[in-house]
Amino acid sequence: MSLKHRFIRQELEIFKEKKLDDDTFTKKLRFPGKMLAKDVMMPYKSVRPTTPIQDLLNLLNEQKTSIFIVVDEYENLLGIVRESDLIKLLSRPSFSTGVGGSLFKEAFVRVSDTVADIMTHKPIFVYEGQTIEEVATTMGKYKIKNLPVLNSEKRVVGIINTKRLLLLMRLLS
Repeated sequence: MSLKHRFIRQELEIFKEKKLDDDTFTKKLRFPGKMLAKDVMMPYKSVRPTTPIQDLLNLLNEQKTSIFIVVDEYENLLGIVRESDLIKLLSRPSFSTGVGGSLFKEAFVRVSDTVADIMTHKPIFVYEGQTIEEVATTMGKYKIKNLPVLNSEKRVVGIINTKRLLLLMRLLS
């Protein structure tokens, strides 16, 4: 068992003992103070801003994920692209054919469209040294489900999502 997994197990056991001994822990869920974003983050899927939308659609299907982190060649965070960003393509205006409709191909993806055209610029993120409680607070404050995790050099090192936090809550209860 890795050191990280042992640490998480120890923290969970300590938390469970405290929870049973102290009623204040049952009133409000608290994550173990020492548990950090880097302890629960997951690997992330990334794309470059120059990735064509058609390639992104293929990646979404192949990778079985709904979010990609947009990075440069040094893994610096540039943005995020989600399935919902692609859905917006369906509703964006396209030029009319003059017959009351639009060209079918244009209604979806223009050949020149890239990830940079649809990504969320300046996404909210957390640092790997932030506590899980801070991560949960950030997610709640901004009503977001996925957070890139950056290291001290501001490079992407992982991602945390609400499913991961809910799994942690289940383990803690």
